[in-house]
Formats: sequence, structure tokens, C-alpha cells
Amino acid sequence: RLCDEAAPDLPWSVSGEDDGRFTRAAAMATKVRVLLFAASPLYNDSQPFLDGAASSQHMTWYGDYQESRWQDVVDACEEVFVENGKNTPYQLVQTGDYRQDYQDSWFKRGNGEVIVSTRIGYKLNDIWDGNLYFYQSSGWYGCACATLNYVDMFPMADGSPCNVDWENPPVFDWNKPETNPFYDRDPRMYENLVILGDTWRGRRIETWVGGQDQVSLSTGITTGTKMRKFLLEHDDATLRGSVMHWPWLRLAEVYLSYAEALNEVGRTGEAYEWLEKTRARVGLKPLGQNLDKIGFRKAVLQERTLEFGWEEVRWFDLVRWKMADEFKKTLYMLEITNKDGQISFKRKAIKDRYWKTDFSPKWYLSAFPVDEVQKGMVQNPGW
Repeated sequence: RLCDEAAPDLPWSVSGEDDGRFTRAAAMATKVRVLLFAASPLYNDSQPFLDGAASSQHMTWYGDYQESRWQDVVDACEEVFVENGKNTPYQLVQTGDYRQDYQDSWFKRGNGEVIVSTRIGYKLNDIWDGNLYFYQSSGWYGCACATLNYVDMFPMADGSPCNVDWENPPVFDWNKPETNPFYDRDPRMYENLVILGDTWRGRRIETWVGGQDQVSLSTGITTGTKMRKFLLEHDDATLRGSVMHWPWLRLAEVYLSYAEALNEVGRTGEAYEWLEKTRARVGLKPLGQNLDKIGFRKAVLQERTLEFGWEEVRWFDLVRWKMADEFKKTLYMLEITNKDGQISFKRKAIKDRYWKTDFSPKWYLSAFPVDEVQKGMVQNPGW
């Protein structure tokens, strides 16, 4: 309702000088995200995610499943598309330079794709002058090391699934790039993650044990890879003078939300077109229209994971689909060693987290502070 009230009073888009101010497109696209959450099983299901007073009073779910909630998402997306056709259109950054286009889609301000842009500072003197979020800057100090599970979600460059057998890992000859198990993959992998053998500050990345990128303070890597997104080359040359904005919502999300909702209302055949838009931007071949409803759902959720890596989308997808199995699965890392140019890999399980053995659905929603509950607020289930 608030999005509907705000939209008519806002301009469709703003100039570069006003980049970051809310627009009509921002209000309409935010409405899409809100309705997507409302239609998802956490709230829209035949049973609550966990029993409790808040559930029995329908504070944390609707009390039933209705396909019409997914239809609301479809309608909201189509409203965005209609309005986009009447005005200077938002569109995906797509010039044919797959990797650069993907980077520009989230890093470059005023790119015509970011619908909601925000930042914590606007200083250009130094990259530390309030431009970086702690989440991003912590990546300089060994944080944000990604799992092998995530790496393996990225398909080959032609769109086929990753086919690396880590039980019988390949031997990578540093002098033969084509023997690298990370060779010729989805371009987004190289922009989301620091990948062995990829280019970095004019040289190739060394993430093996003792390699200069594995041990250095600024890139310390413990799992075989880490976050690259937003930090790019991790140096002043690429970041100084750039306002580090946060792409809170991009047009790509509206496309994928539309694909997801179309599938849930039984229009899977129409949904492929919208799923393929982000895949085509990075050169992946079409999936082929042979997936059932569940298979397509998995495909679109994976696509969101790859497209929006480090953009704080995956966590909420796991929660809204009540994907407990994802929280409880074994996570893996790679131990990479280099002996005289022969690089070897060993997949190792990461130490179990509490969630793996003692997961509770209560973690889908956070607990309200005790002082708020004491005032009379009903606590979320399980807390």
C-alpha cells in the first residue's frame, strides 16, 4: 500500500546528480519484492513454519496457501514492464562483453539497470572515507571466504552444469590454463570470486597454500576462494574516485521474480524467456524448455544465487522457501597445493556449524528484543 501511495508522486527516473533518490520505478519494484516474500511458502503455505502464539494468531503466516498471492507478483511485475515502456526504459547492461557487462550491472552507477541504489558516504578522496561498507572492507582481511559448494553452482561457459569431480581431482599444470578446473566457466564466477589462475592486478591469481594471494593480509584465503565483488582489484587504482554504491535492487531481480511467479501459477512455458535474460547477458546457452514446475523453480533460485552473489539475496531465498536442508548440508573448501608448477586439489569438509546438527526453523525469523516482548509484543515462534 505504501509503495502504491508513493509511486504517483515520484519521478520515473532521476539524473546522475540525484542518483540514489527514490523513484517511481523504485517504489514499483520494491512492491514486487514485498509481494514475492508474501507469496513464498514461509508465509503462504498450508502450515506454519513453526507452531507458536504468533503462528496461531496469523502474525507470521497467512494461515493458508493461495495461488492468487503468486498472481499478485505477476501483476506487479507486469505493471513495472508497462510503465517501463512508457518512459526512458531501465534495461540490462548488455553490450556483448559478458564479464564487463556483469560487473557494470552492479558496480557502475547510473547504468540504467540499478533501480534502487544506496550508499553510506559520498567522499572521493580516499576509498576508506565512508565509501566502503564494513561487509565489503572486511573482505580485505580474510573474511568473506566462499565455500566450494557455491563455486560449483557456477556452470560451464556454455551453460552446462559444472562437471569437476573433486573425488578424483584434476592436476592443473600452471603452464596450461586449459587444465585448470576453473577454466571456461560462467563469467559471473570470476567477478563474484577470487579464482585461481584468473587475472589480478596484471598477473595470475595464486590461491594455493603459500601462494601470494592465499597468505597475504589483504586477500587472506582459507577456503580456496573469497569475495571479489565490489572490491574488484582491491587497490586504489580501481576504487579511488568511485562512490561505492550498493545495488539494493536491479532490474534483473524483477525479471527473475517474474519468472519465478509465472512458474508458480502454472505458466512455466512463458517463464523461460525471463529466466534466460540474465543467462544470455553472460553468454550462457538456453536451458531448453523441458523442466517441470519443481525443476524450473530450482533453476530460477540457482540463477538468483549466481546473478546476485554477495548482494544479500540468497539468504532470503533460503528463508522464504524454508530450505532447511540447505542449512544442514555439509559445506566444503578446497586445499590447493603447488609443487613445481603442478597444482593439486583436495576437497575438505568445513568444520560443522551448530546449524548442521541442531537446526531450528525459528532462525527463519529473528527474535524480538526482550524489552519489546515485555511491552506486549508477541514473540516470533521458537524464541
